[in-house]
Amino acid sequence: MKIHIIGASGTGKSTLAKFISEQENIKWIDTDHYLWKDDFFTENNQVELRRVMYQHDIETNSNYIVS
Repeated sequence: MKIHIIGASGTGKSTLAKFISEQENIKWIDTDHYLWKDDFFTENNQVELRRVMYQHDIETNSNYIVS
């Protein structure tokens, strides 16, 4: 199962994805994790690093939900 949830900021994508991942026992891939270097959202990762991180997660998990 591969699910991708897209939408505007603040619409509940992460909340929905986390819920589904828990119910279905699949990996939740939160794309904010790729964007930011820190928990304070002050410094971005470079685009190439984001791509490498995402590619790794989708290749190492056969079932996942992305938000």
